[in-house]
Amino acid sequence: MSDHVWHFEYVSGKRGSVKNTKKNSILTGFLLIIFLLIIIIVRGVLVPRFRIEKIFIDSNLNVSNEEILERAGLSTESVLYFSVDTYVIEKRLAEWPKVKEVEVEKFFPNALKISISSREPLVYLLVENDGIIFPAVCDDEGIVFDAGKNMRYEGMPVISGIGFKNFIVGAKLPDVIIAFMKNLKGVKESNPELFALISELRFIKRGDYSFDYFIYFKGIRLPVLVNNDISESMLKYALLIVDVVSSKVDFKKIEYIDLRGNIVSYKLRSNI
Repeated sequence: MSDHVWHFEYVSGKRGSVKNTKKNSILTGFLLIIFLLIIIIVRGVLVPRFRIEKIFIDSNLNVSNEEILERAGLSTESVLYFSVDTYVIEKRLAEWPKVKEVEVEKFFPNALKISISSREPLVYLLVENDGIIFPAVCDDEGIVFDAGKNMRYEGMPVISGIGFKNFIVGAKLPDVIIAFMKNLKGVKESNPELFALISELRFIKRGDYSFDYFIYFKGIRLPVLVNNDISESMLKYALLIVDVVSSKVDFKKIEYIDLRGNIVSYKLRSNI
């Protein structure tokens, strides 16, 4: 009797894999259609419903909210919530010289908040442009952020002797002057009464990185010439010297007191 041997060939599910591939393709296509329908519904139905209906403005700028919105590039009409780019709005407002800090936030689903901190004026500047002299204001960072005759700032000294070429609002003072401004602000914060006694600071350029300046105190006709820096102790010393010199010499004969060296000196008027 002959032996019959059964041979079995193992096939690893080839027919089943074809069926599964078809099923996966159908499922993938179905999910893709669902996804596209969701996008269409969201963009066409839901997105237009989310609009900026409320804009909150927290600002200490002396301007109207309408001007702030105009600078921000926002209309008074509602805009789509998802079309508002807070970074772009912040950049637009930060380019405004009056603005020191700005933050723009969105609140889902329909609100926007704009927070602005203005620059604080420290001094008046007398700016000469095309033969015309007009006032401007500057902060401790050396940014000239406002100019013109209609400004309303009080209680600040005047700085003169700083020239500008092609002046525009937003111009920045030289770095050597900015360091001076920082120290002047320090005087204002530590001793506001002493700061209030300063009437004018007139600069005299001595080079690219150095300068002298005259201090004119309120109610005192006798100016004091010093160099480079300013501080609370220096201002007190200048006032003391003015008082001493005025008590010994007729101040009408003196053009100015010089404190630049180690020895106090003064210059007499040439017409006396």
